[in-house]
Amino acid sequence: MPTPIPRKIDSEEILVRFINDRDFKSKILDAQKFIHKSVLLPHQGGVSLQREKYCNENCCKKISKGFLVNSNKVYVGFLLFIKSDFDKFIEKYKSENRPDFEAEIISTPLDEELKLIGKSENIYTNTKGYPAHADIIYLNPAIRGDESTATAIRSFAKKFSEKLCKIVIDDMPNEKQYLKNSFSSYFK
Repeated sequence: MPTPIPRKIDSEEILVRFINDRDFKSKILDAQKFIHKSVLLPHQGGVSLQREKYCNENCCKKISKGFLVNSNKVYVGFLLFIKSDFDKFIEKYKSENRPDFEAEIISTPLDEELKLIGKSENIYTNTKGYPAHADIIYLNPAIRGDESTATAIRSFAKKFSEKLCKIVIDDMPNEKQYLKNSFSSYFK
């Protein structure tokens, strides 16, 4: 039976970002070689995520591999974090680094053509497209001096991903099924 997907993201939801071989220095798949500063940079407005509560590990793997099919990137795994950790980190980041910094995670369910599904429409786990899609939106990266927007966002992204994100390298990326531990097991 399809599960309704609320537009409000629960504070304890696990959020999933796909990672590919280019997210590692020299494409060496080792957590120590992960390039933290660029994985949470926005592309076409936001940073695409999946909500694990409504998109399980196998679904996340299938979507990731599908998006990379016509690119020169290779799926290798996931970056995971909990929404409350993101929200708390922003408050700490603001108090220690950039008081004007603003970012949020919002539900952005997409249809099959990657168009946003209107807020008046109900969405379910079986809604065609990407109903569990969400985005990190950088509302104010709090640029300093002559730095670029990307540089300001990289500063946040690097610190956040190094401290609070889990890197999950899929040891069997060519398998159809995800064969590692559940995403929730990385937060116990």
